[in-house]
Amino acid sequence: TVSHILDPRSGRPAPALWQRVSVMHSSAALADGLATAGVLMTTENLTALIQQFEDVSVDAISRDGSIMIVEKSRNHVRQSVGKISRLSRGPV
Repeated sequence: TVSHILDPRSGRPAPALWQRVSVMHSSAALADGLATAGVLMTTENLTALIQQFEDVSVDAISRDGSIMIVEKSRNHVRQSVGKISRLSRGPV
């Protein structure tokens, strides 16, 4: 698959590390920016980025089927990591 996110250094599609990164925040612009950047980040870098913001929730599915969920509020951080065997694509 070819990503619609471009590497600014080369101008070519950037390799996405995640199949999907969803971010929930009261600011849609911030959520969009975090999700776009997050697609290109390692688990550690994405977690570190999320730690910089309040009241944000992230769920991400990696290329190998690993799931990461991070919920961060003012006084609490909850992170879950798991694995799925296959993605459901709905009725065929």
